[in-house]
Amino acid sequence: MFDESSPYYYFLMSDNFGRFIVLLLFLVSIVSWFLMLEKWIEVKTALKNAFQLKSQLQDRGSCLLKCTQEFNSDHPIGKVYTSANHQLISLLHTNEHELLSFAHDNLLPRQISSIEIESVRKSMEQAVNDEILRYEGKMSSLSTIVSVSPFCGLLGTVYGVMTSFGGMAEHGSANIAAIAPGIAGALLTTVAGLLVAIPSVVGYNLLTAKIRTLISHMDNFTDFYIGNLTLHRVKK
Repeated sequence: MFDESSPYYYFLMSDNFGRFIVLLLFLVSIVSWFLMLEKWIEVKTALKNAFQLKSQLQDRGSCLLKCTQEFNSDHPIGKVYTSANHQLISLLHTNEHELLSFAHDNLLPRQISSIEIESVRKSMEQAVNDEILRYEGKMSSLSTIVSVSPFCGLLGTVYGVMTSFGGMAEHGSANIAAIAPGIAGALLTTVAGLLVAIPSVVGYNLLTAKIRTLISHMDNFTDFYIGNLTLHRVKK
């Protein structure tokens, strides 16, 4: 009725524990693909917005000229930028509109000290750290899937082979034709585990590289903002 070389036939030949492992790994595979696609879209969008924001600020000359403009502050660079502006406004005891009027001439309402500049930097670094925690949060789940899924498959295989040989010993028969389907079904769990782990580890490595790139952009943006702010401090 079923092709004896098909995975579905091997699935039918598995014991209940083996079938449970295969179904569990199937669900885990769906979760891992969902996590990878969601994180990939999120990181790609963040990198695109990072380039756009930095390009806009460089074109304007002063990094403060966008502080009252409407822009997407939901992405990481936007949150770091907003954090810096709020800290600067708080230190200068001013508001966004006054700060913007001075920024057109690369000026500030008053000179700011090196301690205040360092306070702005700390505020940005804290925002960067918060974004790192947010972006790396779900990566731990993906890392767990990469580590555990092959062992789940191996567990199903060992258990299936054990029961197959146990049944052979119980019946006192060494007929390969009788135990081969059961062993093939047991080996199916290892295959399922590897099919989950291999794409997950590739996705994990690619996402890790992208997140590191995003972190570098956030760190570079912090240096860019502080350097631009220093020019405001020294200009007359």
